Amino acid sequence: MWGPNELAARWIPALQDGLWHAGRTIDPAEVSVCFCGDLFRRDPERGDSETWDDTKAGVEDALRETLGENALSALTEFVGRQTYERTVDMFTSLATDPSLAHRVRQRLLDLLHDTDVLVAHSLGTAVAHEVLVAHPELSVGTLVTARPRSWLRASGLAAPAAGSTSWR
Repeated sequence: MWGPNELAARWIPALQDGLWHAGRTIDPAEVSVCFCGDLFRRDPERGDSETWDDTKAGVEDALRETLGENALSALTEFVGRQTYERTVDMFTSLATDPSLAHRVRQRLLDLLHDTDVLVAHSLGTAVAHEVLVAHPELSVGTLVTARPRSWLRASGLAAPAAGSTSWR
């Protein structure tokens, strides 16, 4: 089962290699990993509610409208149906559990102290942006995302967060 340590074991060496190519180094102790996957795990005994099913259908419709049918088909084929379904499930979880978004944002907020660079991936891009906008007192020099700006614009995140100096 994935957790923050497994994630760190994969990301920190890649980060160090990238910095090595740029003539820089970083001590692994200076890197924090915000893992929230455990917050999204649903209880298989509980089953899905009608609200869950309706919201999931709405999330899928919104993705079709945002990406277009051809782009959605290409995306689904590229990343695989399982990954696509997991992404829809995460958005559905956020939409159906009012406390989940707070817990996810709080987990990141708890790690952000004296942060020069924040690297965000996938749904973490939106979470990072929301946290930085809600907390302008945080001074994060650069927000590095694994999503293109067009995705951020489609998500309503069209500009760098307050306190960030640039998009990367």
